Amino acid sequence: MKQLHIEKEKMFNLMESIGFSGFLIKANRIVIDRYIEFLDDHFYEPNLESAKIFSKNYFTLYPQSRKKDYCETKARRAVYKFIRFIETGEINSRWIPKPVGLSGVHSKQFNLFIEDERNKVKYSTLRERIYVVREFNEYLNSNNVSSITSEDIINYFLSFTKNNTHPHAFYHRSTIIKKLLKFLYINKFLSEDLSGDVPYAKYQRPKELPSSYTNEEISMILNSIDRNSKVGKRDYAMISLAVYLGLRACDIVNLEFSNIDWENNLIKLTMSKTSKEITLPLLPEVGNALLDYIKNSRRQCDLKHVFISASGACSKITSATLYNKVKSSIKKSKIDTKNRKLGPHALRHSLATRMLKQGQPLPIISETLGHSDTQVTTIYTSIDYDSLKHCALDVLPIKSSAYMSGGGYDS
Repeated sequence: MKQLHIEKEKMFNLMESIGFSGFLIKANRIVIDRYIEFLDDHFYEPNLESAKIFSKNYFTLYPQSRKKDYCETKARRAVYKFIRFIETGEINSRWIPKPVGLSGVHSKQFNLFIEDERNKVKYSTLRERIYVVREFNEYLNSNNVSSITSEDIINYFLSFTKNNTHPHAFYHRSTIIKKLLKFLYINKFLSEDLSGDVPYAKYQRPKELPSSYTNEEISMILNSIDRNSKVGKRDYAMISLAVYLGLRACDIVNLEFSNIDWENNLIKLTMSKTSKEITLPLLPEVGNALLDYIKNSRRQCDLKHVFISASGACSKITSATLYNKVKSSIKKSKIDTKNRKLGPHALRHSLATRMLKQGQPLPIISETLGHSDTQVTTIYTSIDYDSLKHCALDVLPIKSSAYMSGGGYDS
């Protein structure tokens, strides 16, 4: 247990250095001290299973604490943070998914599937898969199914369609259940591969005309930001990345100093959505905005991320915050937004539209936006497939002139 106390102190030192509040550190310390004591009393190891048991029984162990649901959530967050620090040496401020908590004949196998997926997919995707697997497990339990057959699979989908006729919901479940059954077969929990017995489902998301803004409107949006304030300098730099380079919100908030090559005027990063490496020119408009923010506005902080909170605990900006900043700037600009979206993605699409009107080849636009396939770009820019024959060109180096630009760069 001595080593756990050493790791605990290391974690709190790191939390303090990156700007976590003293109140949160104190609250976490109480919980983690109790968790280490709990492990010692019951001869448990520090892992997710013991964390689940500890947090679930926290209110019983310490009834002087606040109401039960709050205690369980507080304990789980603190202990999961501690376990992750022991394993990786990092502080993960994002909420870790709750243990799945399945029960019944198939629970062990289904939990193994979820744990296998946990390391492969993003949190939002994992949450969807947990929901469907839990639903399928409850169906099997309620019908006393001890050994899964083709008939059980068909009956599950029939029962689902009685209450839900949306094609996407059916398609969504069919893909997840098929993946689950394939996993069970590969790991010898099923003697035969039943994934082929999942009803075939096809779903195509309705095409929606993406929102975009003209050059004049973009200028009005940028001009609506108060660049004399510290927060305004940050917001202007973030929004400039969406306007001039077409970066997604997730890539803007995750931008690190190591991604910026000041010497060669380049931004190099791996896109969060597609895992595609991309290199973009550090345009004068973007470079000047970044320098103004970093030199004159950004708080002193050891975080590797460029964009951080303006007050409170020192933490990176979230996508939700960026969305609200873009929305606020668009509304302040007083432009007509009827039937148009107000988030960063609309600014990203505006760049694609401008490039298209300039006559840039589709592969160039695709490369600029970091799309994994040119076909994605045709949907994104609302081009029909006949236009592809005019765009069947090799991908060429992206020149700065392809972007909306103007003005000098004070490097």
